[in-house]
Amino acid sequence: MIVIVILGAACFSTFSLIIACLVKTRERFMGIGQVLTMPLFFASNAIYPIVLMPVWLQAIARCNPLSYEVDALRDLMLVNGISASTPFVSTMISCSAGDLYASISEQPDAEPPETTQHSRPSTGHEQQQTTSACKREYDLRGRSAKR
Repeated sequence: MIVIVILGAACFSTFSLIIACLVKTRERFMGIGQVLTMPLFFASNAIYPIVLMPVWLQAIARCNPLSYEVDALRDLMLVNGISASTPFVSTMISCSAGDLYASISEQPDAEPPETTQHSRPSTGHEQQQTTSACKREYDLRGRSAKR
């Protein structure tokens, strides 16, 4: 069962990486990821058993790889109907703590953020340019609204 869980996690991670390589922005990746993963999640047996689903959804759930991943995780976490997740959870917490430490300790030196108009004192010339730009935008809006 552990092999199924590891292979399933690797497949879904690879799936996410492929999508991330194809799109250009993080927002687009998150949107596409949600569009693809939400139907997979709701059409699996993660929330309720397959026998309670309508017949058409049962057929989809049986073809859904996430259903088999959920079954494998349940088999690992339950022994005779009793939770056996204490060793599993402690292992996951240890791995997560190690990952967190590794990600924090190996952070490359980041470049300082670019200064914005709000973080540095502005000159009179910059204020005048900003005011002129706001007036032009207002004039354009006013003219287009009157038409």
